[in-house]
Order: sequence, then C-alpha cells, then structure tokens
Amino acid sequence: MAIKPLSATVLPCERVLSDQEGMLSAIRIADLFYVDPSPPPSSGVEVSAVVMYVLVICKFPHDDESAHSIRLLLKRPDGAEKEVQFAGAPLEVRLSEMPPPPIAGCPRGFNFFVPWGVITTQMGMHELILLVDGEKVASAIFILTPRETVQ
Repeated sequence: MAIKPLSATVLPCERVLSDQEGMLSAIRIADLFYVDPSPPPSSGVEVSAVVMYVLVICKFPHDDESAHSIRLLLKRPDGAEKEVQFAGAPLEVRLSEMPPPPIAGCPRGFNFFVPWGVITTQMGMHELILLVDGEKVASAIFILTPRETVQ
C-alpha cells in the first residue's frame, strides 16, 4: 500500500525563483489570470495561452523510501479533465534516491516547479489537481477571464 504524503501543495504563480542554496520563492501567487483578446485569424496564431508556473511540494514520513507517481490534472469549467504534460507525465519520484532529511525524524520529500501554458479554450474557474499515486492530495483554483480592452 502506498504511503500518503503528510502534506502536499500545488500552487499556480507568475514565477518561481530558485536561489544558490536551492530555496524556492513563489512570485505573485495568483488565482486570477487575464487573457488577452484572441488574435485575428490573419495573424496566423491558432491558439493563445496564459503562461504561469506551478510549484509542487510534497512531504512524506522520514522513513518512507518508496517511489511515488506524481501527476497534475486540469479540470476545466465544463468539467472536462486533461493531464498536464510536464517532464514526462507521470513523474516518478524515488525517495530512496534522495538525501535523507537534514534532521533525524523530519519529513522527507520534494519540491519542484514547472512552467506551464494553459490553452485558453474556456474562461472561468479551473482546478489544478495534484495526484500522488493516483489519489488527489491537493488542488488549487484559478480563474481565466478576458482582459478588458481599452478603446
């Protein structure tokens, strides 16, 4: 039986920075993204996307050395779900190959971030779902809305 994470976070944001020590900083955590008007057909652009970053953090018991399957799903306003493709989804994380926690007994886990372009086929509330070993462990809601054009 798979070991469940002690905590899990999925966070859409404008950017993620990683410093020299590997510490991550989420920049402009957002739940509202403005979509520019569709380009005219003569532009040759067929689809538009909102670019964001997704930060994922999972912590497991200190003695968990198992492998875990990590997947992200996008649930659109109409209820349709689509797997988010990143780094060869699903991503497999082997905790046994990671360094042990720096303090004995502390949780072990991983943090990662990926750039992501959301194709703007639907406006409204979207849900980004984090699955660990096939089970929903976290989600984040964000909204795509048209940017008002100034005339």
